[in-house]
Amino acid sequence: VHRITFDMATLTQKERICSNSHRKIYALDFYRKFLAQNVRPDKRSLHDCRSVLIETNCISTADASAVVKMGATTVTCGVKLEIATPRSPNVKQGFLEIDVILDALSTLKYHSLSSYEQQCVKNEGKALSRCLCDIVLSSDMFALESLCIESEKAVWIIYCDLLCVCNDGNLFDACLLSIVAALRTLRLPHTCYAEHDDLIYVDNTKSNNFYPLSLKYDLLPLTFGILDGKIIVDPTIDELPLLSDVIHVVLNNHGDVIHLHKSGQKNIDFKTLNVILEIAQKRSHELEQILMTLKK
Repeated sequence: VHRITFDMATLTQKERICSNSHRKIYALDFYRKFLAQNVRPDKRSLHDCRSVLIETNCISTADASAVVKMGATTVTCGVKLEIATPRSPNVKQGFLEIDVILDALSTLKYHSLSSYEQQCVKNEGKALSRCLCDIVLSSDMFALESLCIESEKAVWIIYCDLLCVCNDGNLFDACLLSIVAALRTLRLPHTCYAEHDDLIYVDNTKSNNFYPLSLKYDLLPLTFGILDGKIIVDPTIDELPLLSDVIHVVLNNHGDVIHLHKSGQKNIDFKTLNVILEIAQKRSHELEQILMTLKK
């Protein structure tokens, strides 16, 4: 038996085009050849994550900001503060609003869009926005009461606007990490309520007039995929359409499961679930170390 290998560097342009066309047309067959060797086309093993780079305070016009890069997937998060009237009956609770903006330029998947496809992209962004907001609020990562300025009078609204610069897959993890990193650097200005004119005065003239948002812990995500019974960690944009199941896991710094969601065709057994949680625990320690190095 003779094994024939191809070096892309030695192929002609025509041969490279044919190879890339075969990869796109027969994507599942192409991927399964790698899967049989427990590797992936980007040379990662099935359980390897892409490297993560996080930079904070990168948007001068925002009250807090962060950029997260996971492989080629890149997301920016800008945080803005506004004062609003609380809603009854939660007269001491502030608000959190998250908006994810997906653009056709962010990925080759959306390079040419019909009006229907444009609406699908917008709906995808809205669904991700709601999902992220629900996770952050239900996690009790911080108390909404800490955003109260004056009971029944005024509270803070935190707006988190996320822009997907490049979507190479696993947008969920990158978005949630950018929110966490930005909130870690958020500083709230000291305020004063004046009863005589019923106004809120904000003192932001000096740097020592700000205090950090009190976070109980970080949210540390990891996304998994299942294909042919094998676990694939941190899937790319090319891998996602091939997966039969997708699982999102979010842990906190204590290793508690904050969020676990599965979508797809089949149920997963306890053995697979335990492996997924073990990998997520290991990843959470890595992400925690990265977040700890950020400047607040």
